[in-house]
Amino acid sequence: MSVAGKTALVTGAGTGIGRATAQLLAERGARGVAAGLQPDALRETVKTITDVGGMAIAVDADVSDPDAIETVAARA
Repeated sequence: MSVAGKTALVTGAGTGIGRATAQLLAERGARGVAAGLQPDALRETVKTITDVGGMAIAVDADVSDPDAIETVAARA
C-alpha cells in the first residue's frame, strides 16, 4: 500500500510507537499530522521529519475529546 502524497494522522506521535509510525509514514512519502498531549515531544517528532525533507505539523490535542478531534481534523 502506497502512502505517498497522502496525509497521515498519527496520535501519540510524540514518543515511542507513535513517533516511529509518524517517521516511517513520512519516509514513505506521507504528509504527517502528529497529534498528542506532549507538545514538546510532538515538535521534536515534526523536527525529525522535516529535517530530512518530509512534511509534518504538530497538533497538541487530547484525541479522547470529540471537540479536540474536530480541531485536529481542521488542522490536517
